Amino acid sequence: MLAPSTDTESPAHSLAVRLSRLGPRQQEIAALVYSSASVTPRDVQQRLSEPRSVRAVRTLLDRMVTKGLVKRRHSGRHREIVYVAAIPTPRVRQAAVQKLVEEQFGGSLEEAAAAAGQLACAEDRVLKRTPQTSAAVRRIVRGCTALKGG
Repeated sequence: MLAPSTDTESPAHSLAVRLSRLGPRQQEIAALVYSSASVTPRDVQQRLSEPRSVRAVRTLLDRMVTKGLVKRRHSGRHREIVYVAAIPTPRVRQAAVQKLVEEQFGGSLEEAAAAAGQLACAEDRVLKRTPQTSAAVRRIVRGCTALKGG
């Protein structure tokens, strides 16, 4: 069993230590998961250097879930399971932000930045006065949108 990481270890160091304890096939799968925002077992199967069945890939991914290296999530599509990195690294964060911008803002960094600015404004206003209703929250957000020229 893998030892828990200490508070003094960086996530990248902890990940490197944990990956070094895996076999070569699991190391390759972990590299695929950590280089993507999320992957399905079929995605992994198609990208492996040596052929493996989807069932074998899923088994290896599930073992990595047990070890705390990856997490299993529902994708929102019909019963599809995806696997994501469990230990945040700068590369994982970047992949997640890129996926968010692509899926929610059509790839536009300007739209994503504007939405983030509006959210920050609304959060600041909410912290200054706690709204009592959802209508009050909508008024705060509309006020921030008007301030940004949106």
